[in-house]
Amino acid sequence: MISKLKILIALNSILLLLIVGTLLFEGQKTEIKHEVANEFVLPDTASINKIVSGRNVLERKPDGSWVLNGKYKASPAKVKTMMAVLQRVEIKRPLEGAYRKQVKEVAKQQGVRTQIYSNDILVRDFLIHADNETEAIMMREGGEPFAVYIPGYFINVDEIFKVTESSWRDQRLLPTSWRTLKKLSVRYGGPMKQNSFDIHFDEENQFYKVAGIAEMDTAALYQYVSSLDRLRFNDVVERTTLRDSLEAFSPFSKVTLEDLSGEKSFDVYPTDKNVYVWLKNTDEIVTVSRQPMQDVLVTPQLFSAKK
Repeated sequence: MISKLKILIALNSILLLLIVGTLLFEGQKTEIKHEVANEFVLPDTASINKIVSGRNVLERKPDGSWVLNGKYKASPAKVKTMMAVLQRVEIKRPLEGAYRKQVKEVAKQQGVRTQIYSNDILVRDFLIHADNETEAIMMREGGEPFAVYIPGYFINVDEIFKVTESSWRDQRLLPTSWRTLKKLSVRYGGPMKQNSFDIHFDEENQFYKVAGIAEMDTAALYQYVSSLDRLRFNDVVERTTLRDSLEAFSPFSKVTLEDLSGEKSFDVYPTDKNVYVWLKNTDEIVTVSRQPMQDVLVTPQLFSAKK
């Protein structure tokens, strides 16, 4: 009886040791995972003022806007998305065995190095890579690779950190709003010249006016001004031959925007296949979808209450 009791006590002791050991091991894993996760996540992004992604640099200006490579305004939507990812990214699982070694080497060669600066101080430095386009891999400089994800969202985390001029530029041609527009001038050439118009903010009446329109359709004017921000270009055209061809013709229209954030102007050249826009601020030629451009190139009669 005593022998059986001793055996039972011994078995319980061994079981207790196994349970304690397991809990300690799991606690250690959780602690390590938490510490590593903190190398990626940034709960507070308010002080971030610079992001280096590969060879491209994003810098925040004093007014809160972001500049790409010192020459282009960055897409506000893309910057907002990146900040959200930095706040929420979590480790999905650590990589193990031969797969870990393989991914680690590939990430070193093909991964995009991303450096995050807060008040000009480097606070995050990691490589990000997509393994077979199925999951994103993050790895600290000199550290171990981890599969990462955004809980509750099905997005390619690695794509968020692939900054290129073509995809990260602010593609809005008329970045303005009802509250910031100072003046919009649309000038037509040829037979359409008589349909040119100006919209300007009347300081006295604290409302917008269209030159030559006595009784305005304020709803139509509000809808028009609110839609200007949605006009975007599709692609930048690199062909020098196109530039030579467009220079031989007068533009169909000239559009100039005066906004609280600055001034922009461009010339419009519609063709049978494309609508080309010559950006005067950057001296570039871009393509624009036909319908959105037609929504901007209206006649002043649109704003008249006497239609």
